[in-house]
Amino acid sequence: MSLLNGVDHTLIALVFLGLLVGAAEGAYRRAGRTHPSEELRSQVATLQAALLGLLGLLLAFTFAMSSARYDQRRELVVEEADAIGTAWLRAMVLDEPARSGLQELLRRYVDARLGYYEAGANEGAIAEAVDEALAIEADFWRLAVEQAREHPDPIRALLLASLNEVIDLEEERLVALHARVPDAVVLLLLVVALAAIGAVGYSFGLARKRHLAATLILSLLVAAIVFVILDLDRPRRGLITVSQESLYDVRESVRAR
Repeated sequence: MSLLNGVDHTLIALVFLGLLVGAAEGAYRRAGRTHPSEELRSQVATLQAALLGLLGLLLAFTFAMSSARYDQRRELVVEEADAIGTAWLRAMVLDEPARSGLQELLRRYVDARLGYYEAGANEGAIAEAVDEALAIEADFWRLAVEQAREHPDPIRALLLASLNEVIDLEEERLVALHARVPDAVVLLLLVVALAAIGAVGYSFGLARKRHLAATLILSLLVAAIVFVILDLDRPRRGLITVSQESLYDVRESVRAR
């Protein structure tokens, strides 16, 4: 279980920013108490360039990781909406009362899936929505199996395939929701960022020139990127959320019929 997931990512970014500024200031003051030589300045400049390069690489890697998972969650919403819509259309081939029964279950299922999204970060509401969806899945699968046994034809086989895809996608969305950037990666990013910004501050100290604006801007940019990475990684809260428009469209479609 992620330890950082329970902490607000805005707070993490602000603490991150404070640590970066503190590391730069501490390194600057430490360098101010030394007697720099040209060799030391050259070594620090080389170390600074290497650390900043490593920091850029880690930021790009972590951003790509969180962005890819965000894209996956967004694509799964569209796939789930398409699967439910297909199952609804194929349910029309059933005779009454099975047709109306299955379509009503699918209407309730869409509501349950949207309830799962609308629960936000409320763990109790999330668990309730998941349980409701699982119960409805069991009901519509039982009904479809009974129909397939009574009428073993290709049309009902296709209906079973559609319902199976609906069930699979529900599980895939659950897994995708909990796929996060590991804490170890975030902590490694923090350590490398502190070292890189510290090296920048130390370099300024050796030069006996304080560049406070440059240090603040660099620290702010790094903290902002970390904020966006964590925001992408937490689809239930924050500024960047996964649109459920496709599911809302499906709900409007099935309610109108």
